[in-house]
Amino acid sequence: MRKTMAWLLIGVILLLAGCATQVEEQAASTEESFVLLEVSKEDAPRFSYEEDMELYLSEDVEFAGDIRFRQEGFHNIISCEINTTVEAAERAELEYPRDHDMTAVFYDPDADVWMVAFSMMGEHQVQDVVYLDAEGRTLAMISW
Repeated sequence: MRKTMAWLLIGVILLLAGCATQVEEQAASTEESFVLLEVSKEDAPRFSYEEDMELYLSEDVEFAGDIRFRQEGFHNIISCEINTTVEAAERAELEYPRDHDMTAVFYDPDADVWMVAFSMMGEHQVQDVVYLDAEGRTLAMISW
């Protein structure tokens, strides 16, 4: 009985070791596949800056926990024209102090504003969103 249990335990350990290696390989290949594509304003995914600000500035909205919304005290105060998603992400990173491995960039053609969302893949949620005008100045930021 002890020999059977020992072999069973060894089998489970080997199986778990193999799964861990497979998960690590999948994670490595997944990390490589998340590359921010450089696209112009015209081709960037859309959002509505006006709707976002209405939500954040509404008196009916109460931010829970560590959620912070601010519209002042930013690093990006000097003009630096932004025309692509990569330029927007690079500029927004100047406001974003934490590690991240995923970046999503959107553009609002009506307001001429970029939205850059940063997150960590393992946390399954956006951590910070930076809003930039077309001249690269930070307009607002929300952090979780």
